[in-house]
Amino acid sequence: MIQSIQVTSTTAISYRWNATAKTIAGIVGSSGNGSSQLDSPYGLVVDSSGAIYVADAANNRVQKWIIGASSGTTVTGQADGTYSFGPSYLFNPTDVLVDSNGTVYVSDTGYQRIQRWTDGSSSGTTVAGTGTFGPATNQLYNQYGLAWDSSSGALYIADESNDRIVQYLPGATNGTVVAGGNGRGINVTQLYLPKGIFYDSSTHSIAIANEGGNNVVR
Repeated sequence: MIQSIQVTSTTAISYRWNATAKTIAGIVGSSGNGSSQLDSPYGLVVDSSGAIYVADAANNRVQKWIIGASSGTTVTGQADGTYSFGPSYLFNPTDVLVDSNGTVYVSDTGYQRIQRWTDGSSSGTTVAGTGTFGPATNQLYNQYGLAWDSSSGALYIADESNDRIVQYLPGATNGTVVAGGNGRGINVTQLYLPKGIFYDSSTHSIAIANEGGNNVVR
């Protein structure tokens, strides 16, 4: 897979995958909750410094790996992998975002909520979801992917088992359905277990990995 991006200069810069993979977080073939280990990692994000944040799902935490580090630091959840519904815990986190202030947003799938952790905080605040699954506009149901519109502060959530994408504006207690929400299916107004999501700031559109439909829609 090759990705190229064009920047506003006279030179086009291309980024390519290494021909030979290099492990930059975790230990190949070894799962666990040690600081150098991961267990069923899902989503990840890279911040402006190059540090990687990993949703370490089975360890119920998010790990931050600085470039060249041999171990990670727990930035949300508990380092030992314990889980509870309290604000300092996570349960099966599956995706993560980091804003320019170092605030971490976590898709806390096991508890049907999105948690926000300010930089250096030992506990999070719920910014979407209620902790119980359901179809109401303030609820989520097995949500996975997150996307961010930095210009408006809008948070987009792939609300998988509700077959919809919801948008939460800053401070909102209810989400707005912006894609799907018309029952599960493969018609043009429907989604079928959407999982991954990407916000394209150049076109103000959303690309959705529609797992059950075996397609990607925009």
